[in-house]
Amino acid sequence: MPSITNEQLKGNFAENLVAEWISRVCLVRPVAVGTDIGIDLYCESLLENDPYLHFWVQVKAIGEKDIITKDGIEVASYRFTRNHLEYWSRQPIPVYAFLVPVIGWPPKYPERIYGIPVTRYIVENGLPTTETIRLETSECTKFATIDKDWNQFVTKIVPVDSSILLISKGLVSNIDFRKSEYQHFPRDFALRYYEKILNNVRDAVIIVGSETLKRQSDDHKGVRQFCETLASLFIPYGMHELGIDFLIESALKDRGFARAFEYLDSIQRQVVIREDIDDSKKAELISKLELIQQRVTNLMNESKAV
Repeated sequence: MPSITNEQLKGNFAENLVAEWISRVCLVRPVAVGTDIGIDLYCESLLENDPYLHFWVQVKAIGEKDIITKDGIEVASYRFTRNHLEYWSRQPIPVYAFLVPVIGWPPKYPERIYGIPVTRYIVENGLPTTETIRLETSECTKFATIDKDWNQFVTKIVPVDSSILLISKGLVSNIDFRKSEYQHFPRDFALRYYEKILNNVRDAVIIVGSETLKRQSDDHKGVRQFCETLASLFIPYGMHELGIDFLIESALKDRGFARAFEYLDSIQRQVVIREDIDDSKKAELISKLELIQQRVTNLMNESKAV
């Protein structure tokens, strides 16, 4: 029979304790044995017994040396590897690390569990340049106030971190506070990810506008023209081929030949000064723009002849 180390026993104790505590407000699904590569628990929070938001948990057992007092406040810490942080940064929902004091063996029942909002840390600070980094926290769930603390966690912290995670992917979403009558958005994160956000705004209006062009009728003319106006504002900042096609086809739908020529001239000037593509790609794009320009010229001449 293989022997079990004290470290394995402590890790098992810590994971089961977190699952027990958090199951008061969540559906908890432990990761199957042999498939744990950085996540221990899959959690789905409950709000008045209704499924609410998902998050993932990594549990770490910590010792006395990992808990210190700073300015009269207990602070727990754990050293994480960059590989783990990189893995967690790719996950679609927030990840939290819970640090469980496991002192001695068998351990005494801990009075608190410390929590580190891993996803929020990565969004705010990026990945570390070193192979490992020690993260600290004073945030904790106390056994004496367990229901109050977990309720605060699932109704306040998880919703905010879910929206923060979306911002890091360029998606701005209202924080899902179920009982709030107002819209709330994460603060102090958007500017860091403004390029992703604005690129997604550009692509969204292009996709919506392009779908209106596929319809035989022009019932969504106002939507199409609005999307065209918004998309044209992004020309100085870069326009891909799908966007070029939409702008030109939308202008031609209105017989706006002058508008189409103006788009083509602006896009060609922008292509010439781009630094993210080489000369061969520039030549390819300019060649395509010239073909489109010739097509617009032909259509304009045909319309005049009618």
